Amino acid sequence: MRRSSRQQTAFSLSLPAPVGGWNARDSLAMMQPTDAVIIDNWFPRPDRLLVRGGSVQWSTGLGGSVDALFQYSSPTANKLIAAANGKLFDSSSQGAVGAALASGFASNQWQGSMMTTPGGSFLLLFNGTDTPQTYNGSAVSANTISGSGLTQSNLIQACVYRSRVFMVESGTLNVWYLPVNSITGTALALNLGQYCKLGGYVVACETWAAMGSEQGMSYDMLTVITSQGEILTFQGTDPSSANTWSLVGIFRGAKPLGRRCLMKFGADLLAILQDGVYSVSSILYQREQAPSLAISDKIRSAFNDAAAAYGTTFGWQPVYYPQGQRLIVNVPQDASGVTYVQYVQNTISQAWCRFVGWNARSWALFNSVPYFGDASGAVWQTDTTNTDNGVAVSAPVKQAFTNLGVVGRNKHLTMARPRLSSNGAPSVGISADVDFANTPMPTPQLLPGNTGSPWNTSPWNISPWSSGESVREPWITLTGIGTVIALKLNAQSLADLSWFQTEIAAEAGGVL
Repeated sequence: MRRSSRQQTAFSLSLPAPVGGWNARDSLAMMQPTDAVIIDNWFPRPDRLLVRGGSVQWSTGLGGSVDALFQYSSPTANKLIAAANGKLFDSSSQGAVGAALASGFASNQWQGSMMTTPGGSFLLLFNGTDTPQTYNGSAVSANTISGSGLTQSNLIQACVYRSRVFMVESGTLNVWYLPVNSITGTALALNLGQYCKLGGYVVACETWAAMGSEQGMSYDMLTVITSQGEILTFQGTDPSSANTWSLVGIFRGAKPLGRRCLMKFGADLLAILQDGVYSVSSILYQREQAPSLAISDKIRSAFNDAAAAYGTTFGWQPVYYPQGQRLIVNVPQDASGVTYVQYVQNTISQAWCRFVGWNARSWALFNSVPYFGDASGAVWQTDTTNTDNGVAVSAPVKQAFTNLGVVGRNKHLTMARPRLSSNGAPSVGISADVDFANTPMPTPQLLPGNTGSPWNTSPWNISPWSSGESVREPWITLTGIGTVIALKLNAQSLADLSWFQTEIAAEAGGVL
């Protein structure tokens, strides 16, 4: 019996950083080398991975779980409004909050919508338990909305469509609407029971600038989603007149996750459903809802697992952060609503990652930057500095398995040299899993880095000046023998840190 040659051949190759992002859909044997099995707190850009920005406590002393955040925006002012401990606060300034704008509420889980009329700009607030409230930029006051058979405290969510406020009544198939350019007064009911064959109740409504078939023109539609996943679209100006109002279509999707399940996204509308994040246009124009159509398709398994385990837990919410080129989906991680993560997509490359360490119960953009409220009575500003309130950001990655271009032969790993860029002294550990194993992440070790002050900002001849951003290419011992390997890099950083690629040195054995 002839034995195949076992002679080892040394080789090296460069492996790009996993800029394709998180893959929680494909089998481990089928993933591209530029994908990642784990990618926490690294944001995938087309040319590199970048450790996410940090966070700082913005406002404190709210006295309880911050379950709602809103930006009030008028032509002359932006304000950040927070709900906690049965109160509404102005959290626009950093530091301890002052006296509450209003108090005595039974629920902090408000939904809000901005409305501008000839009389001013108003933030309209509804929670399905308390009397609706209105913030005018300086004060909060109770709103008065009446209607035949309506209990106004049951109004739980709203949107503005064609200069009218449309309001969802909790636990019913009713959507109430006010006169044009009105934020208060007598509302009329748009009862959807005749259209909803699956029953349930209305969860949320939002406007959608759908693309028409004529010369690419767009037109607004009122979009309503029910607890059973039926999506209804309407067009017109006055729901009380058949001549100016019509049902455009009814479409079936999975059940929505939470009251904050709809969000405008450019000209489209996103829906957070049990089986993924969808653009409403994909459901409408494809005439079906299939997992492959979801924006979140590449992280399908992770999303479905979280929805199955914590779909009824408060905190599901999408956030669009244009300045950071990010779509953020807040995802509960326990039934009590204490621990949260964020599934984050690069809206340019469509690559996904996961952010950990931000236990956010609510989100809002304020002055174009994301803020979140936590369970301890604090509001946090994100994507600022390089630490989480002084704590280094931990960022583990496990790259997809690869045969390193050598098929059917064992590889004996010897060294790895990650190409990193930082303006500080990061700690980095590197190891590898072989043949689909899953071992603990390596322990980060301090790499040589800049220890001085930024160039030309410290006094001359007092402290050393650092050289700023610089490339780090340390050779690190790498061990393992197998036919396929998954590179693992674990970083802790107090500064900017980017990862471009990794050079791997190995020896290839004979054909197995």
